[in-house]
Amino acid sequence: MSTTRTMPGGWVDRRKIPRGPNGRGLCRWCSLEVPPRRLTFCSDYCVHEWKLRSQPAYLREQVFLRDKGICARCRIDTVRELRRLRRSRGE
Repeated sequence: MSTTRTMPGGWVDRRKIPRGPNGRGLCRWCSLEVPPRRLTFCSDYCVHEWKLRSQPAYLREQVFLRDKGICARCRIDTVRELRRLRRSRGE
């Protein structure tokens, strides 16, 4: 399982974020001005896209939610197989 990030993530100093023509910070994903009451991203969509590329655990969680534990390649129900394996080990 890969834990390599395709983009650096983490916290950023808001004072160092580039500013738009109205003096507001620019979104870290799409570079539009961040609206009031938001800090470094302009929308939940941009937060989601950023997290997909910077947090491997978030990406795995989203794939699991999408596929419901069914392997796209072999169509095995991985959740059921994990339960079966644990039962066979007495866990």
